[in-house]
Amino acid sequence: MKKGYLGVMPTAIFRSKLSLLGGALLALLGLVGCQGWEAIRKEFIDPFNEFLHQQYPRAYREGNLEKILAFYHPDLASRPEFRQELQELLSRFTRIDRSQAVIEAIELVDGEKTVRAEITFLLCGVTPRGKRLFLERQEELTCARRPQGWKIAAAKVEREKSYETAGPQFTEESAQRGLVFKHESSGVKDRWGEMMNYTPGSGLAAGDYDGDGWEDLFMAGGKVCLLFRNQGNGSFVEVTRGAGAVVAPFGEARCAAFADYDNDGHLDLFIGMLDTPDYLFHNNGDGIFSERTRQAGLRSTGETTGAAFADFNGDGFLDLYVLNGGNLLRWDPEPIYNALNATPNQLYLSNGDGTFTDRTRESGTGHGGWALALATQDYDLDGDVDIFIGNDFGFDVLYRNRGDGTFEEVSRSCGIDLRGASMSASWGDYDNDGAPDLFVGGMASNSRWITGHPNFPAPAPWYVNVVLRGTVIGIFQEMLHGNRLYHNRGDGTFEEISLAAGVRNNGWAWSSIFFDYDNDGLLDVYGVNGFLSGQIPRDL
Repeated sequence: MKKGYLGVMPTAIFRSKLSLLGGALLALLGLVGCQGWEAIRKEFIDPFNEFLHQQYPRAYREGNLEKILAFYHPDLASRPEFRQELQELLSRFTRIDRSQAVIEAIELVDGEKTVRAEITFLLCGVTPRGKRLFLERQEELTCARRPQGWKIAAAKVEREKSYETAGPQFTEESAQRGLVFKHESSGVKDRWGEMMNYTPGSGLAAGDYDGDGWEDLFMAGGKVCLLFRNQGNGSFVEVTRGAGAVVAPFGEARCAAFADYDNDGHLDLFIGMLDTPDYLFHNNGDGIFSERTRQAGLRSTGETTGAAFADFNGDGFLDLYVLNGGNLLRWDPEPIYNALNATPNQLYLSNGDGTFTDRTRESGTGHGGWALALATQDYDLDGDVDIFIGNDFGFDVLYRNRGDGTFEEVSRSCGIDLRGASMSASWGDYDNDGAPDLFVGGMASNSRWITGHPNFPAPAPWYVNVVLRGTVIGIFQEMLHGNRLYHNRGDGTFEEISLAAGVRNNGWAWSSIFFDYDNDGLLDVYGVNGFLSGQIPRDL
């Protein structure tokens, strides 16, 4: 490993981000006391994490009362009423599929021998009546360290909410339906010129490209790009080569979007790339695509992370907003709490003849954040399309359309003024009040609680910590908050309510979307999560 390198693929992006957010950054900043903190991590942080994040929830998944009681101090576990309480909790399930303990905050009562922890405890499973049961409890636990390990000495349930559903269940049927796809990287050079695999680059586009009334799928993942035609019977057939030169031969394909950019009645295809120019494929109307990128006037940066077509200036033709971002394999976001040193985004306005003109500067939309999420919507209901951008490091961005294809950045005045590791975004009127709300998927660290330790070496020079330690810690916790749900008040402003709505924590969140999965007239939200981890399951 080269000196100073932040990660080795396939976990390069994972390791890079965590180094920037956590412990490795301490050494880069030359902070004092790092060795002392590493001792605290080894002797206290990691064992406590393993106890509450792994061992304790695992006992609930097994549904074994005796194993659960073994995690409690004998004085508590031996009480008949406490045993009965746990037995009644388990009796609500015939099977527990998911259990999770999220540490929200800690207080050291007796050094590191006794800890008061506020946790959110989640259980999901099947009831004796065959319904799905979701249970969430806010608990205060007093944990004591004993020679045989950590034990829970006291437990207090502060709040509990649960609900049952008999709604539809999903089964994984991709192979049976002909949708076989696996990401395969073509390789990306790092800052030292070494070719590395790039894993988090897959994209998906859905659209009826052949006009038969059925939605088709295009999947982009590194050097593998496949077009699946919907056969109308619930199955798909891969038709990439038969649809023309759709497979981008060089670079990493990271995103895709179907749109009829030239108003000829046929869906065309845009593919966003890393390290090579983007691709715009024109649909000839016979199921065959032809590449028209340069003819259309698109000049890409080789850093595309997302794209959206919309009529931003109201002339009846679709325009294109291209989201760009930095490459963690080559340079670092600076400053980490509000990084603006990535490749600026681009706005292309349609000329009405199948070509585009770059109007980024005139429109005021060339933001330089480390952008990952893009969602367009008329959030203020004034008749034009606005733009939301979720950034991986620092503040997100909301652009209000003035109605003529120029924009005003209104994030803070609208209440979207929080830092976070934003990964995805989706607009939807979840409360049916007529105003579109916004869900932003973001990283919720299962080790966020560590920042509350009095010896936590905040990522800032010592002289800043002396004066502004509380501010520094607050910024750090804000960035690791997790998902955000912005409720649209209907007056052009938003209120962030993820905690109250119960949607804050989704682990390492990636893609997310509003949709009514049970057809009850109310929008639900689905979020994809998870990533690679080392031998010690921690992410900070």
